[in-house]
Amino acid sequence: MRKKRYVLGMVLVLIITMLVLTGVVIRFSKSIRNDLQTELVETLRNVAEQNAYTIEREIEAMQDLLIGTSLELGEYLIADEETGRELLMPLVEVHQFKRMGVAYADGTVYSTDNEQMNLASHDNFRRSMKGEVVVTSAITDIVDNDDKINVITTPIYSENQEDVQGVLFAVYSTEYVQNIFDSDLFDGQGYSALINSNGDYIVNAKQSPGYGKKNVLTALTQASEANQDAVKLMRKNMRLGLSGSTYVDYAGARYIYFTPVAFQNSTESWYVITVVPELVLASRLDSVMHHADMLAMILLAVTVVAGSLYIIVYRNSKKQLKRLAYVDALTQRDNVEAFKVKMHRLRDCPGYVVYMDIKDFKIVNNTCGVTKGDQVICEISEKLSQLLNEKELVARVNGADFVLFLKETNDASLLLRVEDIENGMKTISEELNVPRIAAYFGIYPTSHQETVEEAIGHAKRANQFAKQRSDKLYRFYNAKDYEDLQKNKQIEDAFETGIQNHEFEIWYQPKYGANAQSMDGAEALVRWRKADGTVVSPGDFIPLFEKNGMISILDEYVFEEVCKQQKRWQDEGMKIVPVSVNISRASLYYLDIVERYMNILNKYQLDIRYIQLEITESAMEDNEQIQSLIQCFRVAGFKLLLDDFGNGYSSLATLNMAQFDELKLDKGLIDHIGDDRGEKLLYFIIALARSLGLYITAEGVETKEQFRFLQKMKCNTIQGYYFSKPLPEVNYGDLLAS
Repeated sequence: MRKKRYVLGMVLVLIITMLVLTGVVIRFSKSIRNDLQTELVETLRNVAEQNAYTIEREIEAMQDLLIGTSLELGEYLIADEETGRELLMPLVEVHQFKRMGVAYADGTVYSTDNEQMNLASHDNFRRSMKGEVVVTSAITDIVDNDDKINVITTPIYSENQEDVQGVLFAVYSTEYVQNIFDSDLFDGQGYSALINSNGDYIVNAKQSPGYGKKNVLTALTQASEANQDAVKLMRKNMRLGLSGSTYVDYAGARYIYFTPVAFQNSTESWYVITVVPELVLASRLDSVMHHADMLAMILLAVTVVAGSLYIIVYRNSKKQLKRLAYVDALTQRDNVEAFKVKMHRLRDCPGYVVYMDIKDFKIVNNTCGVTKGDQVICEISEKLSQLLNEKELVARVNGADFVLFLKETNDASLLLRVEDIENGMKTISEELNVPRIAAYFGIYPTSHQETVEEAIGHAKRANQFAKQRSDKLYRFYNAKDYEDLQKNKQIEDAFETGIQNHEFEIWYQPKYGANAQSMDGAEALVRWRKADGTVVSPGDFIPLFEKNGMISILDEYVFEEVCKQQKRWQDEGMKIVPVSVNISRASLYYLDIVERYMNILNKYQLDIRYIQLEITESAMEDNEQIQSLIQCFRVAGFKLLLDDFGNGYSSLATLNMAQFDELKLDKGLIDHIGDDRGEKLLYFIIALARSLGLYITAEGVETKEQFRFLQKMKCNTIQGYYFSKPLPEVNYGDLLAS
């Protein structure tokens, strides 16, 4: 009986032990699976983001190439097609473009492959004519309909960098980025692809089961009804521009991670997706589960061994995944993800995040080869690591971009460190016998109140502004720079709507005869009052529109509005006076400008003597074509006024130009009345102008003393607050009627 009880007891203990071990194994199995699944998704995220960043840098590098080519060779590309092709062909060969070419302002094109086309109706062409750098998504080549291409366009500015004369474009086959997505992932079992926000493949890895298909979301939906929720999640997140992960049944169970490609100027959103079969997780789990099964079979003694094996396998798996996620493949040092993790541990350390970008690194690759370029990048990484102090960090972001954390307490000591880095870059050039290496630095003093990503982003923005400097290679982050950029972007975006909705108001500043003191003319000024009642200062939008070329549209708008109102007042029986309208340098680059203005005059049947044109002296500098157009205006019958004479550098030789009827003295000259030297200068300018038969108007007259002096100097017309400030249309109309 006791033996039987003992046996039963042992069986019961064995059963209980097996149940406990089984429970432990099941619990451990779930824990292991969850941990490995989390690590797997994290790895997918890192791979997707690295691929997305690689694409961003490739596209930005091509944008920089086009922008640099436009700035350096723009005038040659526009001037002569044959010369343009000769200059562009080496770039096509070196950078593996399908073609490059130039589109003139009317949309006509010449290209390196001599294809005839017109881009006037293309959105990217129109946007680049307005000053934008644009990247299209994958589109069908209008020359070779079987090929998918992407197009990058950038404006070609005039010599003064203010007016867009045409568009430089480069076409590359979408297959250009195929090698990024054909690389092995998880020993060839995983793959990546590039899609747009609709799910259409732009580039797909050849090892993908969906290779050759058009749309990943459609393929998932057709593969299994169980994928409906996953597809909805992907559509929602991609519509909002968010990253995310999901689980699908597609040629077997698979994990998917998707993340947006965040480069600027694309015509639509792109996404990188990274996919790995669930079998990858199962294969990593098999060895652990095998030992766990042995643990259940050989009771408690094996628990320790199995636990040790679990820890070893888990740590090795985690170490392998961490290496994939946190080690840069080229330099074998920290990548940006490792930098972020380590920065979180240094939250109590004051310092600076520095974003470093090697200037024109493409030159090294182009002249010395990619292998040598990779060697230079590794040497840069080594040199930066040698220059670090304790608790300082460096990581390669991509290409020749690096991010550093330097533990300095003030700007002066930080700049000394930056100088050390600059000197270190020079030694690399000498040691490796490559073109001189110089770096741009964007600097952000971190307070650790922001996220690491925000700190890196601020430093990167400062780096972009540093590239615009000619005096120094560094720039501290200034929120106002970014705010001004955003503000200008908002103004540019609102311009077209403002023109369509007639938000731009015409104001008039009367001009009075110096002797009769009666109004004998006015100058048209423009004010911008938005639909919500907010007023945009002319000082904010006029310089911006002069820079991006939109001013020519505004010039024509003001001219037409003045013609329309002059005719309306005349039809109402009012005695109208001539109104002068400003015409900018940008407008004078259009060869048909005279014809367009004459068409507007004829449209309203307004006598040309009631409209005058004001042109600044700077608009005519070193440009015979513009001077010829000005002469055409005069031949057409327009009265021409030389505006802002005395503002900045003025040439007395300009007064001898036969095109002008009237000279307008800038307020800067008038403000010197009362000063002996200033009055002598005014005396001789007025005397010279009068001897040349020019009518003289003084701008910005505010005091009686100024008026009396100008009257004594026999100045013809006075304009300024002394007689009247600028008046809105209604008040000016009342003045005409009085």
